[in-house]
Amino acid sequence: MGHITLMTDFGHRDGYVACMKGYLLSHTHGFQIHDVAHDVAPQNVWQAAMAAQRYTQHYPDNSIHLVVVDPGVGSERKALALKCDSHWLVGPDNGVLSFAAKEYKECQAYALRSHTQWWQKHDSFDGLALFAPAAAQLAQGTPIEKMADPLLHIHELVYPEAELVGNSLIGQVVAFDHFGNAITNIFASDIPKNQPLEIQCQSLNFPLCQHYCAAPAHGRLALINSDQQIELAVYQSSIRREANLKVGDLVSIALNHLQPA
Repeated sequence: MGHITLMTDFGHRDGYVACMKGYLLSHTHGFQIHDVAHDVAPQNVWQAAMAAQRYTQHYPDNSIHLVVVDPGVGSERKALALKCDSHWLVGPDNGVLSFAAKEYKECQAYALRSHTQWWQKHDSFDGLALFAPAAAQLAQGTPIEKMADPLLHIHELVYPEAELVGNSLIGQVVAFDHFGNAITNIFASDIPKNQPLEIQCQSLNFPLCQHYCAAPAHGRLALINSDQQIELAVYQSSIRREANLKVGDLVSIALNHLQPA
């Protein structure tokens, strides 16, 4: 049995997801469709890109990953099919696939044609009009050359880099997860190992802990999450809500008393 994953920002109440799933079920055989998420914040390409990076490579060989978070639908933005090792990644060329593509050893990009015998691009719903048909044809083994052209470059999202300012490493909040934890652009490789760290955001201190339960009495903590990024949290609550944090808030790590490991 093959596998097709589906992630969108369509929600569940309007029937858009059901349209795509109905098409896929009607035009593929022997494939299981996996709903990854449909509650991505509307038009939040970054959130979807980070999620896709997290899960795609864990699926079996020959899986097809369909990601439709597409604020540029109807415009001149390209539609992509990426051959990443044995997987296919399908979605708009707005960066939503760029993080996931980096998790594979080899990646060949193709620009899906706007019009083929299987589809015609749409001004507002390429999820049904273009991306679902493209995924279905890939599942059926249709050669990519019949529906797409090689592409040298794709649109890539790029994290703003943390910067060393004086004796402090300055990063920022780049996203929030479902629990309200703040994800930063500071990676484990950016900081000294086995040293106590003074981490601040909005004048609040966040001691670096190994796990959530190790938070001090005030509940605030920082940890290195499963994506190897510094995450700010509050034990059993939402730091986004409690501290009114926002994407772009600066995060500083004092390094003046440390020596790199």
